[in-house]
Amino acid sequence: MLQLNELEEMRMFSYKNAMIFKEKLKRWHNKYIQPRVLKLVNKSYSILSKLKSRRSGPFMINQVFLHGVVELRDNK
Repeated sequence: MLQLNELEEMRMFSYKNAMIFKEKLKRWHNKYIQPRVLKLVNKSYSILSKLKSRRSGPFMINQVFLHGVVELRDNK
């Protein structure tokens, strides 16, 4: 029974040390790592235009190939 109590005390001691370490690490991280703010400037608009879809209008799926490749057919 004495060994179980000692084991439980060691477990609690280790748990407390781990919590202290996590708190110190979190404080260090918050102190030295600053959040980055993205600002919209003229360059960012050109980047955003690249993200637009190049497809326009409704299309019908003509054939489905492996790995998610599809062949589209224009409805016009």
